[in-house]
Amino acid sequence: MLRARFVLVSSITAAAAMPAAAQTNPYVINTAADAQALGGLLPDIIDEVPKHLSVQNAQQRELLRFSTTHWNFGDGPLQVRGGGQESPCVVDGEATVCTFAMQEILDQSGQVVAVHPAGVALFHAEHNHWHQSSVVEFAIRQTPGGAPVVSSQLKTSYCLIDWDKSDLVQQNNTKVYWDCNADLQGVSVGYGDEYHHSLEGQSIDITGLAAGDYYLTYDVDPQQHWIEKSDTNNRSWAKFRLMRQGANPKIIVLETFGYEGNSANK
Repeated sequence: MLRARFVLVSSITAAAAMPAAAQTNPYVINTAADAQALGGLLPDIIDEVPKHLSVQNAQQRELLRFSTTHWNFGDGPLQVRGGGQESPCVVDGEATVCTFAMQEILDQSGQVVAVHPAGVALFHAEHNHWHQSSVVEFAIRQTPGGAPVVSSQLKTSYCLIDWDKSDLVQQNNTKVYWDCNADLQGVSVGYGDEYHHSLEGQSIDITGLAAGDYYLTYDVDPQQHWIEKSDTNNRSWAKFRLMRQGANPKIIVLETFGYEGNSANK
C-alpha cells in the first residue's frame, strides 16, 4: 500500500553554529564506545538494495526512478529529536527556520542515557513539521567505488517512521514511530523506513547518459550524523544496464549488493 509521503531534496545554509554550552553536557557523546559505556543500545541502519528501477520521461527529461528502504537491525532504536537553538536558514532559496537535531540513545529500560548531535532539522512550513537533513545520498557510478557520473543527490526525509516489518518483528508488535507530524522521529529495531519509487525525490536525472552498465549506489547517513553499531553496512547498490534502442530507454538490473529484504517486509 502506497502512503502519502513526501521527501525534500535540499541544500541548506544555516545562520547558527552549535552552542558551546552543549559541549559541556555530560550526556553528549561522540562515539559508539561512549554510548555503550553508558549502557546505550545502538541502532544499525542497513540499506535494502534499490528496487523497481525504471525510466520516466518527464518534460523532455529522463529520470531513473527507484524504491529504497533503510532498516534498523541494531540493538536499539534510531531516535532523533529536533533540539537546540532555532535560527534562520535558507533551504532551496526559501527562508525558513532550522534547529539542531539530536540523536537520543536509549538503554535496556527505554531511558535516554546519551545524546549525540545529528545534523540539522529544518521546519517545512507547508508540511508543518521538522525534516531531518542529509538522510541518504544516491549516485550513478561506473564502478561501486568510483566517482559519480551523474550528480549525487542529497535527500532529506519527510519523516523517519516504522513502516515495513522484518522477520524480527512479531506480528502484533506495536509501532513506536508512526506519526509524520511528530517532532520525535525514528526507526525501531526490526523495522524499515520505505520510500516508493513514485515519491518526489526518488529519482536521478539521466538525460543524455550514454548506454552502458552502471551502478546506482544508495548510502544512508552519508555525513555520519548518527552513532551506529556499525558504519560498514550503510551502502547498497544495483548494477544495471541502460539500453537505448528506440525512442524509450530501458533498464535491466544485472546484479545487486546489500540486504535483499525478506518474506515479512513487503
